[in-house]
Amino acid sequence: MLPRDVTREGGLAAALRAWFHRLAIVVICGSLALVASEQLAYVAEKGDALSDFADNNSESNAIRAGESYARRGFTYNYGLPDIAYGRQFPQWGAKIDLDYCGHENGSFETCVYQHYPPGPDVTVGVLTRFFGAGRAGYFRLFPVSLGILCLGFFAVTLFRLLGPVRAALIVFVLCRLPLTQNMMHGLHYQGYALSLLLVQLAVLLRLFLRPAVDKEWHFLALYTLGHLQGWLSFDYCFLVTFCAVPIWLLAPEWRSRLLLKRVFLAVFLAGLGFTVAHVLHFTQVMLYRGGGLPGLIDHFREVARARSKTTNWDAELAFPGLFGLLVRYWTVLLPKPLYFDLHFTAWIAAVVAFFLVPFRKLDAVFGRFVLRVRVHGHHLAAVLTALAVSSLWIVLMRTHAFVHQHFLPRHYFLGFFVALLAFLVSVSVEALE
Repeated sequence: MLPRDVTREGGLAAALRAWFHRLAIVVICGSLALVASEQLAYVAEKGDALSDFADNNSESNAIRAGESYARRGFTYNYGLPDIAYGRQFPQWGAKIDLDYCGHENGSFETCVYQHYPPGPDVTVGVLTRFFGAGRAGYFRLFPVSLGILCLGFFAVTLFRLLGPVRAALIVFVLCRLPLTQNMMHGLHYQGYALSLLLVQLAVLLRLFLRPAVDKEWHFLALYTLGHLQGWLSFDYCFLVTFCAVPIWLLAPEWRSRLLLKRVFLAVFLAGLGFTVAHVLHFTQVMLYRGGGLPGLIDHFREVARARSKTTNWDAELAFPGLFGLLVRYWTVLLPKPLYFDLHFTAWIAAVVAFFLVPFRKLDAVFGRFVLRVRVHGHHLAAVLTALAVSSLWIVLMRTHAFVHQHFLPRHYFLGFFVALLAFLVSVSVEALE
């Protein structure tokens, strides 16, 4: 069992239990309401303009592709998006950059995009059918609503598994992190991926922190969430596939055969769903290009050539080595107000230092309460594993990570969350009788 907090004890704590319960509900609901109000206010302020945060080039492409789907149908070009269609946002994305489709395969008037999966573009196509072309302000209501619902499901799961105090602390902190919500309104994958990851983490917490739960829908949900993420982007492949591992390492019974089986199934099913989506997308590309598998291989070669020409996204920056890129992410990008707005490296160092203390158990009495600390090595392993999973895309896809520094730091949400959770489940406050 997880360490109990003051809301779950008898005696004095029992008298305070209702108060803590009500306070936690107020904090959680208030945090969600604040996120919703901030997002809706921003949507109202921007109207039908592009976002200042959520990759405006990709947004412009998605809005044009959505108009193409709405007018031509969703099977046109084998379902691939034409991201240069029409006249919307002529100063953004594929309207000014032929590299999206390659100089040989596109123009400023048409660009059938064959790289990222078309999930966000198809979604905007459906929204365009409902609201009309270019109504970005209305379109944004869908990812914002989805994000709030996913945050709510995540919060309810934490409340049931960890108790009201820990749940309220986690929800409050995460909702105040800029990266949790400042791209929630985005019309490309940034508006959906983190929201779906929250649901996946909630399902994993149910599987590993409540071992008695063994319902088929949990595993079906993991496959479905992986599949949906696979239609959104390539970037989340490691997060989606391996985020189960640090959650498993947080479980008190992590060595049990049951949880070993569950972590294997969780990794396999999420990865399978992601892979199936990509296989279907690559099939789209093969059908569009013709030539079967050789045509797809030629396509990948074109992508590799285009990527090799990319040196940086800022003329003032030289392309760093792997270590230099990680240092840049940790010390320059993650502390920015756009992401964590705190010194990420110092936060992680403090959590790791906590788990390296020379004692495993501590009870400190303060008046009528006792602070209990239980330090477990597998919790430190969970934190380090979460950081490794958060870093995998940056390590293995270094050029892509360098070019897309404006949104890939969001991958470290997993590392931050697991570090926060590991610390909180190691500490409890109980009332003395």
